[in-house]
Amino acid sequence: SHTHYSGEFDVGNGKKVALRAFVARLDRSVVFGSDGTDGSNYYGAHLEIFDVPGTNPFRIGKVKMSYTRFHELGKGGALSAAVKIGYKSNFEPPPVNIFHGCAWTDSLEYALHAQASNAPLIITNNVFINVCDAGIYIDRGSSVVQIIRNAVAGVYPTPIAPVLTNEMTGGSRVHNFAGIRTDELPVRMVSNVVAGSNDIGFLHRMEPCPPMRIFNNEAFATIMGVILLPLKSGSCQTANLYKVWKAAHIAFFVADVIAPTTQLTHITVADSHMGIVPYMTVGPAYRRLFIYDATIIGSP
Repeated sequence: SHTHYSGEFDVGNGKKVALRAFVARLDRSVVFGSDGTDGSNYYGAHLEIFDVPGTNPFRIGKVKMSYTRFHELGKGGALSAAVKIGYKSNFEPPPVNIFHGCAWTDSLEYALHAQASNAPLIITNNVFINVCDAGIYIDRGSSVVQIIRNAVAGVYPTPIAPVLTNEMTGGSRVHNFAGIRTDELPVRMVSNVVAGSNDIGFLHRMEPCPPMRIFNNEAFATIMGVILLPLKSGSCQTANLYKVWKAAHIAFFVADVIAPTTQLTHITVADSHMGIVPYMTVGPAYRRLFIYDATIIGSP
């Protein structure tokens, strides 16, 4: 038997905040796995979806994966994700890739990586357990993505990742990693959970006001709960409906604020070392931060 945390905190005025762990099944009837790896050499098999533009007609790969397990896939050290999608060309109509109800377990590198994939990608109701570097990584150029109702639990750096030397101190520097990372704003990122990350829960850019794309996401038992990167243009950026609890360092870090107005709405922070930390030292412009309807419990 196993015990899963569950509790409700009274925050006054008849309101409560629910903090609960999730439970997910990992068994699937179809399994793709690496042969000849014991999970320690970090060089396993991988799946790749791509196009071959030199043929006539074009050869275009696409998948619709449902209730499939990907076990010990990937090539560590940023060589290849367990499942990677990347197209070199644009298509009309574009291929649509779907992953629904799948499980990634003990991935040896990013579990699912959209690498410059300029085609619709729908990621729903999947679980990612004990993965290296990221459960879901949406690279630059992948802008037609929906990430809905996924759970990522257990994220750690691959031991063979490149290590840099800090020129100032002589110490080691390693790359950031997150349970869910999107370098482009997704079309939708809704109702996802990241737990047990040895670095970041969610890493993504803020969206323009008003919020329409990203909401109802949750991170707990992470070092950094959420890192919000700046909107590159526009007068107002926002993040909405986030819950972060048990972050060992910062729950919300708002990085390199450029927009004149930043809005955080319906944010819940509980039992974290620091709650909301905005970094607003980029340039001389006057900038304002507004926090609406936030609940902060037990954070110094």
